[in-house]
Parts: sequence; C-alpha cells; structure tokens
Amino acid sequence: MRNNHFTYLLMAFLMAISCESPTTLSTDVTETNDPLEGVWEFVSSKVTLPDTTIIYDSKTNQTGLFIMLGGRFAFVSTSPDKTNLTYAGHGSYTVEGNTFTEKTEFHSVTSLNGKSMKWEYEIEGEQFIKRGALPVWPEIKPFARDETEVQFEEIRKRRSN
Repeated sequence: MRNNHFTYLLMAFLMAISCESPTTLSTDVTETNDPLEGVWEFVSSKVTLPDTTIIYDSKTNQTGLFIMLGGRFAFVSTSPDKTNLTYAGHGSYTVEGNTFTEKTEFHSVTSLNGKSMKWEYEIEGEQFIKRGALPVWPEIKPFARDETEVQFEEIRKRRSN
C-alpha cells in the first residue's frame, strides 16, 4: 500500500511539472552566443521542384512551433485550425558562422530519421530564414521525378511572450 501512495505522488508531481506553460521558456538570446536559441513560430516554407514550387504558409497549410535550446531542437506543426498533425520531430544542431547543421533523431517523415541536413541561415529582425537542400520525402516524390533532393526555404519568426 505504501508503494502505491509513493507511485501516485510521483505521478502527480510529474504531471504537474509537465503541465507548466510553454511560455516560461526564455526567448531571450542575449544569454547565449547561439543566435538560433529560442522559440520560433512557423511563417512559411517553399519547396522548389523541377516543374513547380510548393508554398506552405501559416494561414492556409500549417502552423507550428520550433524550440531551439542548448544545441537541441524540437518542433511540431499542425493544420491552421490545429485539428491535424502535419509534422513533428527533434534532434540536435550545431552552428558555424551562417551555417547550421540539424541531425534529425526523430521525424514524422520517417525517411528523414537520422539524416543530417546543412542549412545556410540569416536572421533579419525577428525573422529566421533557412535555405538548403532537403531530401525528397514520400509526399513530394511524384513531383520530384528522379531528384533525390529539393531546394527548401523556410521562414520562422521569433515568438514573443
């Protein structure tokens, strides 16, 4: 019986700390030398294919949050009405100059699991723009022909409290 009480107390404690508001995360990058550290909101992305360009934006296709902290990243994207998960993942990243490399440990697009992707980036005001090659994933394979990579650009904005 005593072990059951301990188990319930432990579960209650873990539930309490896991329900803490995500806005308690610091979005202030002055505490670190990492310009990417913080909480970012998805604005738009562009996939350039041989015959077309696909544009995703937060009003019509998806919305999401990206958290970059201590060399780790995590993200989740949903439909704008937040009824459907579109993408999710996590991993590690390193920054060198205006280049950063993501090593994906988990991605909802399983073909991206374990991939390292190198991106050029720039920060303009409160916007973070990344550009580079992205491996072709199943949803766009019919449009990519024989290409194994596509050009990708994404814009995020720093989330303010």
